[in-house]
This record gives sequence, C-alpha cells and structure tokens, in this order.
Amino acid sequence: MARRAGGIVLGLGILTKGPVVLIHVGAPVLLYPFWRDRQGGLATPKFFAGAGLAILAALIPVAIWLVPATILTKGDFVYDLVWNQSAGRITGNLHNSHGRPFYFYVVLLPLLFIPWIFVPHVWRLHLTARIRGLIQTRSSDLSALRMLTMSFVAVVLVFSAISGKQPHYLVPVLPLATIVFGYFMAEVPPARIKAAAFCMLAMFGTGHAIASATAFKLYDLTPLANFIDERKDAPWAVDFDYQDEVGFLARLQRPFESTDNPKGWLRSHPGGYVIDKSFKDPETSGQVAFRLHVERGYLVVLKGQH
Repeated sequence: MARRAGGIVLGLGILTKGPVVLIHVGAPVLLYPFWRDRQGGLATPKFFAGAGLAILAALIPVAIWLVPATILTKGDFVYDLVWNQSAGRITGNLHNSHGRPFYFYVVLLPLLFIPWIFVPHVWRLHLTARIRGLIQTRSSDLSALRMLTMSFVAVVLVFSAISGKQPHYLVPVLPLATIVFGYFMAEVPPARIKAAAFCMLAMFGTGHAIASATAFKLYDLTPLANFIDERKDAPWAVDFDYQDEVGFLARLQRPFESTDNPKGWLRSHPGGYVIDKSFKDPETSGQVAFRLHVERGYLVVLKGQH
C-alpha cells in the first residue's frame, strides 16, 4: 500500500514539475546499494522491486492527463511539452533555456549555505574527524548520512550536466544538505547560531528594503498594465520577445498580436498600439504614447494615427 501511495505522489510530482522530478527521486533509488543499511535494510533486489511498483503506480495520474491530452491535440502539444522542452533544456536548444557553464552550481553552492558559513564554530567542526569516528564506531546514522550526501551530490552533478540552469533548480535538494549540515552542527552552541541568523536576517531585511525602493521598481510593470487596461478595446501588438509579462496585470481578454514591422502594422491598425523594447531612452515624440524604464532599457508604446 505504501509503495502504491508513494507512486501516486511521484506521479503527481511529475504532473506538477515535469520529468525533472525523476532526477530527484531517481538519485537515492539508484544509489541504494551504496547507502543501504547492511544490518537491517532491505535486500537490493527487493528494494528495486518495490521502487519499480512505485514507478508503475506513478504512471496512473500521469496517464489520466497524458492520454486525453494526446487525443485532443493529436499528439503535437504533448510532443512539444514532454519531449521538445525536456530535451531542449538538456541540450540548451530550447529558446530561453538559461544555458550556463558546467560549474555554475559549484560556484553557487556557498551562497546556498548562508548564513551558516558565517558562523565561526561551523568552521571548527572537524568534519573529517567526526566522519572517521562515525565509520569506526559503525554508527547507525551512517546509512542516512550516506543517502543524503550521495543524493545531493548526484543531483547537483546531473543538473550541472544539463545546459539549462537556474539557481532555484537546486531548491528541492536543499533539505538534503540542510539535514546533514544540521546533524554536524548539533554541537554548536545555539546562541552562536541565533546570533548569526539574526545578523543575516537584519542584512537581508535591510537589503530588501533598499532594493524595493530602487532596483525592484525596474521590474514593476504596473504602470504599463494600467495604460493597456485603459485602452484594452484597441488593437495591440508586440515587437519583441514577449513572455506574457503584463497579461495578468492588465487583465487581458485576448492575446497580443506579434509583428516585426511596427510601422506597417500601425498603418493597417491606425487606432492600435505596438509595444516595443528599446535599449536607449526613446524620449517623447509624436508616435510614443508611453514609455517605462525597466531593466536593460525601456518598454515603449507606439501609437497609430489616432
């Protein structure tokens, strides 16, 4: 029963986040022979048999969505979503797949352990001696520590091999590292941890307040959304790589048209507007109806012959 329930949850995870869930779940499963408890753990064949049943159960919720979607779209949508996007992110061929170098996550790892890396006692934990002691005494904690550590390293390596990388892709594996980190930090005086945590919260709070008053404004598209909402009955088009940034904010009832010839489009839609992106300040002109300073340039609304 537990295996079937685990499989259903795995299937729901695939529906929620896609095939990437298999990497997070597959790492500890495939590495089981290396971390299992030799004294009381399941035999490897029995464990893999149970994992196989869980995977079969995971196909149930996936099939409930996949089969109707395949039939209704004749397979095109499912092929694009399941295969093109997944393979595109791995190879970097997908548009906006956030391709980054192999070592990206290695460079990022120290940031993930803030604020604990700023606690002096953490650097005096003598981890090598602690681990050697656990091995010599054959501690019952070794199996769990191996599972957590191996899974974390394996997932980071797999994600490093994938071309598309984003910092938040590692968030699901942070609990693995946090538990291991917490295990070895048990001897650190709580007062020291509280002091470091308080200092970091104060720093992040101050930084967030400053950013909210400065940098975050470059990401606020509310003024543009309000401008669009006041003219939502007019024809609208975009002339840049639009990613639906203002669709929800402006409560759009229909999608923007796309054009690579704003002047021609405005001639055929004299009462319309075209949203363009400029790296320089377009200043005010007869054709510029609105402009908004954003990160890396300006969003400009060009108007037709109103």
